[in-house]
Order: sequence, then C-alpha cells, then structure tokens
Amino acid sequence: MDRRDMMLLAGLLLIALVITWLGTDYVLNHVVTPLIDDGRLQRPDLRLMRPAATSASFVRHAERASA
Repeated sequence: MDRRDMMLLAGLLLIALVITWLGTDYVLNHVVTPLIDDGRLQRPDLRLMRPAATSASFVRHAERASA
C-alpha cells in the first residue's frame, strides 16, 4: 500500500465520519427532539399491564405507585 492509497483511505474515512455526524445531528434535531417536545414520547402506563405478565414484586410496586 503506497502513499496514494493511504491518502485515499484517509479521505474515505473522513467522508464517512462527516456523513455519520451529519446524519446523527439531523435525526436528533428533526426526529427525537420534536417527539420529546410534543409529549408523544411518554413512558408507558404501567397500570394497564396485566398482572399475569409481570412479577409479583413489580405488581406490588405498581399498586403502591397508583395509590
């Protein structure tokens, strides 16, 4: 691998890093933040869970939290 190949590889790596950074920035600013601001990204209502699908200690904790 000569110097030209190393420069090409470094350039491709830099391009990949920039594209990844821009994509992450876009997703955070245009997808995640609006969902949080709208209030649509909420925690689930644990009171609606069926007791058969949960452990006994979790059910007791949910009952105490809802009381």
